[in-house]
Amino acid sequence: MVLGNKKISKGSNEYYIIAEIGISFYDIAERFEIDPVTAAKIMIYQAAEAGADAIKFQIFKAERLTSDLKDLEFFSKRDKLKIEDYFELIKFCKKLNVTFAASLFDEELVEIFGPELSFFKIASPDLTYRPLIDKISKFQKPILLSTGASTSREIKWAIVRILKHPCEIVLMHCIASYPSMFDELHLGFIERFLYPPIFNREELINIHGKYEIIPGYSDHAIFNKTVLSTAYVLGARVIEKHFTLNKDIEIDGKQGDHAHSMCPEDLKSLCKELDFIKKIIKTEPHYERQLNKSEEPVRIYGRRSIFAKENINENEKITYNNITYLRPGTGISPMSVNDIVGLKTLTKIEKGVMIDYSMLKK
Repeated sequence: MVLGNKKISKGSNEYYIIAEIGISFYDIAERFEIDPVTAAKIMIYQAAEAGADAIKFQIFKAERLTSDLKDLEFFSKRDKLKIEDYFELIKFCKKLNVTFAASLFDEELVEIFGPELSFFKIASPDLTYRPLIDKISKFQKPILLSTGASTSREIKWAIVRILKHPCEIVLMHCIASYPSMFDELHLGFIERFLYPPIFNREELINIHGKYEIIPGYSDHAIFNKTVLSTAYVLGARVIEKHFTLNKDIEIDGKQGDHAHSMCPEDLKSLCKELDFIKKIIKTEPHYERQLNKSEEPVRIYGRRSIFAKENINENEKITYNNITYLRPGTGISPMSVNDIVGLKTLTKIEKGVMIDYSMLKK
């Protein structure tokens, strides 16, 4: 699967980090008394510099999002950018060689922005939003599906719905509470949620012939490198985390997403940590255990060969009793002892001499 300019898969070490700006740039704009587009560009630049692969926004029209008057007031204040403003941000991301991404919250927005996106993100609350899922999946682009506040049955339903079209899926484990408590993160699902009770391998094949779901993780806990690096070790190849320039920002007495976001220094630290883990895991594109050149001395000098435990006369049989196993490992390996036991010698072998096939009758 290709996200932006990076290829990821379950079998590789490559990771993909999404810095979720969401709607937090409006708060940055208010705090620093700048316009929202400029605030968004500053955040994009900072996230790109810190190592993000993609910068994600939440794009919605407030009146098409909620009927609750209080929520409508909140979201209306964060629905000020015009379509052309977002296209300006898309160009800005391209200039910085970072991917513009978005959670799109209605079908009309999917029609507008779908052609510009390299992948889609379906937010946890919209996992059951059938018309939106159908509209997105028709683009046949990779889909990141967040699973917060969802049951296994609902997740399975959404995946089956998406797979009516040839889409690739990143299944994003997510806890939809803000901030999420550490003891509620259930990171073990990253390893397990691709198997029963959600799916087994045969079901996936039956749904779409040949298929791979890549695990991911969308984090809402207070920033903690151990949480995110553990998610990566458990198999998450896409990691999404809210991003801010200042975690202490409060608007109307509330911190919103800022408190559980990462700042530029957090992101740099995370990338450094994941690069280190990637280096020490270093899986290969096959299942054979590979040797490092640095291990050769151990194979030569640390392994054992078969030696004469006592003087062995000419034409005498090799037995388990007249041989021993000593370093170095440049002779016949103890693994092959059964190949020589019972063979007769061509010549006398002195005690302590390494036995070679040339000394034995075939």
